[in-house]
Amino acid sequence: TDKQNAMRNILAYESLVKGIVYQDSETPSYESQIDELGETSLAKKDIHIDETQFNELIEQFV
Repeated sequence: TDKQNAMRNILAYESLVKGIVYQDSETPSYESQIDELGETSLAKKDIHIDETQFNELIEQFV
């Protein structure tokens, strides 16, 4: 299989392989399974919170 070939290549080059050595095109990506992300990537979303929201988050961990 492709996964076995990828492992053979890694072992042959002593794990000094750069780039994609195996890609599973059947399993959906993690991001595609999170409905909240929608069409905009997380890196481009406005995630700023006000001081009240920040303090509420802090209270959960203190």
